[in-house]
Amino acid sequence: MEQTKTDPGRKKKKPLRRCGIFFACLLFLFLCSFVYISKNPRARMLLSVIYFMQDTLKDPAYIAYHIDIMELCQDYFNGDISFEGKAYLNDIKNFKYSSSMDISGERSFAQKKLSIISDMDVLTLNVGEMDFYMNPNTVYFMVPMLDNLSYAMTTSNTYFKKAPELTHDIDQEWFHDNFSNIIELTRQIQIEETGKTRTDSDDVKSHEYLVTIPEGSGGFIWELLGMDTPDYDIRVSLYLTDLCRMSRMEVDLSDITEGASMIIDGTDAGTCILSYEMPNGERLTLTYVRNPSVTHVNFIYMDCLYETDQGDNFTASGYITTQPDGNGCEINVKNLSVMQGDDLLGTFSFIGTITKEKNLPDVFRGADLDSPDMEHIDWQTVRDDTEGFIQDVINEAKKRLTE
Repeated sequence: MEQTKTDPGRKKKKPLRRCGIFFACLLFLFLCSFVYISKNPRARMLLSVIYFMQDTLKDPAYIAYHIDIMELCQDYFNGDISFEGKAYLNDIKNFKYSSSMDISGERSFAQKKLSIISDMDVLTLNVGEMDFYMNPNTVYFMVPMLDNLSYAMTTSNTYFKKAPELTHDIDQEWFHDNFSNIIELTRQIQIEETGKTRTDSDDVKSHEYLVTIPEGSGGFIWELLGMDTPDYDIRVSLYLTDLCRMSRMEVDLSDITEGASMIIDGTDAGTCILSYEMPNGERLTLTYVRNPSVTHVNFIYMDCLYETDQGDNFTASGYITTQPDGNGCEINVKNLSVMQGDDLLGTFSFIGTITKEKNLPDVFRGADLDSPDMEHIDWQTVRDDTEGFIQDVINEAKKRLTE
């Protein structure tokens, strides 16, 4: 009987075919898993945390790049500092002379007091001093150059809000140590996809999710912030890209300050927007944008918008660099343009230092804030007459120049 010969090529094809089928199945499972993750809100949230931990915290555009947030909160916002430097005022409306001001001051959170002493020069001539003081509910102006004018303005605001007392830096180590807590929290939170989308300047589309952290949940987060766990639900709006990157986070801060909110924008978390809707119909918006091309110092673009209840808009826009050292930091404000609508009111620059202090003496020492000549006025009066006050200062400076 004739034996049939086996084709050696056929023996090789079977294992290759099995390998091909295996990889095809693996690819299919991977694609199914990717589709599941892309459709599952909790999995998307967890992936966004992983991306933030592994990539965003190392991104030079990150808003807190080169800043120790723990130190910033404890030593600057909730501590005592002194500051000094020189400010330069140029392009002042109705005033053709350049001027400068020597500025020094102190701020103590423990005392809840702030003082700023400024001495103004026009060209090479000293024209006078203007002092500013603040405690939790009152602002004081003392202007010796205007016939010793002094007034106090009582407000309904508290200007010494306590910043979170962080117990650990917000860094990769903290995320790694608390990853199991984060996974557990993703099981507890409520997630609602709203159907709302947004497209950023790079044409990247994101979808909005409303995240509710139930009362009593996320204790490890509040421990990090040095806060008691809230006895109410926390709601946050998150926008995630198709690749599960967080492109925007919106937080309502009304439980801390009525009318306040915060937005962290960009997949690099490089923009922070703080808004405050005031009780009298005014609104203040601060925008900070980190410049990632500068890595040796913190280089931030700042834009401040103040909208009055009369429809007037005042803006201040410019660049700020900060360079920390062991005792504090150097600060440089570059060409801050102050506008009223489309009209330039002037440009402001400042070069100086901020120093961390321990147990400052009375910040108001030497200030006669109980003087019988102190005129008490309200915020509405100050706001309505701000232009007149500035013009009085300019007129006095012009008069002293010609004497």
